[in-house]
Amino acid sequence: MKQHADKNKMQNTLSKGQNQMPKLDQLRLVAQRLSRLPQITRSRGYRLYGKNGKRYVDLYRENGRMLLGHRPQSLIRILKNTLERGLVSGLPSIYTPRLEKELRRIFPAYKTFVAFNSMDTALAQASLFLEETLAEDSIIDPLFAKVREAKGNLKTPDKSGLRISFWRPFSPSNLETEILVPLLPGGIAGELVILCFKKLEQNTTLATACHLSPLLLASILHALGLLSREKLPSWASTPIASEANIFAQQGIYLVPECEEQTYDKVFNLFLSNGFLLAPSASLPSILPLQMSDGELCKLKHTISLT
Repeated sequence: MKQHADKNKMQNTLSKGQNQMPKLDQLRLVAQRLSRLPQITRSRGYRLYGKNGKRYVDLYRENGRMLLGHRPQSLIRILKNTLERGLVSGLPSIYTPRLEKELRRIFPAYKTFVAFNSMDTALAQASLFLEETLAEDSIIDPLFAKVREAKGNLKTPDKSGLRISFWRPFSPSNLETEILVPLLPGGIAGELVILCFKKLEQNTTLATACHLSPLLLASILHALGLLSREKLPSWASTPIASEANIFAQQGIYLVPECEEQTYDKVFNLFLSNGFLLAPSASLPSILPLQMSDGELCKLKHTISLT
């Protein structure tokens, strides 16, 4: 019993501070900041084109859902083929077993994968498995935990005591917790939350995987295939953010190290310079996998102003 309590204490210590605001306030803040962006008339790759005639480099990319950019290679063909088959309803489709096979390839240490169409439903299932009540801020984001550890605000934890964490592509900080919540790229709008279970206790009731849009599943499968062949740019290994800035760089991720009030000014600065940051200090921004020399130079300059 004490060991279980110690694990919960460690989990709470790591997750504390990465999402401190109540969920409703956080959603309002995100919506308010994104409303500062002009109406987007089109998007391609890592760039957004506003109705005001201005171009923006997207560093938000919906928290990784558009990690590979907007309209990634061959996505339109994949979606067209799926539509031509008439696979548009949420019935069992050929893509579900294909996705499970791909997940087993990426996460060989995990035994069971369950898909949900909302984070709330997924958290209810994770709470049942871990026998504790979880909220979204109970999930460790290793990017933020590593920054706090590097700054001396957190003692290096025993990784075996951690219970549930996010997983991000190309992140150097991913953990192997009891339950993994991978933030997978897709290419189209739609929520898919997958819980990866490392082990299952007897008599634990798992929710039946919900039937999701074949269009969404097809786009995620396509993105995972592209991801396996993607090469990281040079700026993923050579930091463009220094310790003097408010961002800590981990690979392609820029992790804010400030409160929301300060971050609001930084968000506006980047937007005025043609860069869309993640709309919350509790989310990392994501460097593009492709940038022109001019965009890279301008991004470095903008970061230096923070």
